[in-house]
Amino acid sequence: MLTVAVTLPGCLGGGDEHTNLAYDASSSPEVRSDGGTTNPSGETPCHHDCFGDVRCDAGVLTRSGRGPIPCEYWKGSCPIIGTYACARGCRIDGVMPGTGEKLQLGCEEFRSKKLGDPCSTNEDCLPTPAVVTSPTTVENTYLRCVTSAGKCGAADPPVVPDYLGPCLLDLKSIPKTAVGYLDAPSCSGKLCLIAPNSDFTCLREGCTKSCDGDHQCPPGSVCVELEDVRPGDFGVYSLCKPGPPDVMGIGLLCRSAGDAGSEGG
Repeated sequence: MLTVAVTLPGCLGGGDEHTNLAYDASSSPEVRSDGGTTNPSGETPCHHDCFGDVRCDAGVLTRSGRGPIPCEYWKGSCPIIGTYACARGCRIDGVMPGTGEKLQLGCEEFRSKKLGDPCSTNEDCLPTPAVVTSPTTVENTYLRCVTSAGKCGAADPPVVPDYLGPCLLDLKSIPKTAVGYLDAPSCSGKLCLIAPNSDFTCLREGCTKSCDGDHQCPPGSVCVELEDVRPGDFGVYSLCKPGPPDVMGIGLLCRSAGDAGSEGG
């Protein structure tokens, strides 16, 4: 098993977050660690307090600045430091992102859906990100829209007959430290996961498929972005892999073309 940095794909659309500082904090009075302000005489000058609130207006999220704003810089409201336009409106449960969280987490399309949520299409029942249950395992949720009830119901997981099966590739030219994927014509999904074993003496491999989210992956798997491992190739693909996003090698075997395979340590 190998721990690597991988990137979860952006599975659903939406606007970009923008930053716009509305005043120059460097020219304001000194800000103390307790959040107050002082001037050279030690007095507390006129100021307005802002708390970094996030609000939704017609599907657009805005985040205000945080901290005291001297009265001479006050423009009638707290400065807006970020905006994000939701593709499907703001979250129906009213939950807004906290300090340090991305604004798009306040959009309905990024809210994790659960059994019984209202829906009119299958898209309304997404996303359903897998939950990490241990250092090597995840638990998936699969939902569909039961239109007659107007609620999300349980769906069958995707079936990939040769998932993690042999890719039948010649890996002699691939570095033993490679982590990523290769094209694999013999796999039903035409893609092969690649990862080294623990002592870098062989490459583990297994058939996989492309994906747009965890809901498109077999049970116990997540959808991540990985790079093509061929030297000089910089392609990136979103594909299914077993276990948590940052762990590679789970379920894969050290094999050579035509071998049944063996554990690679």
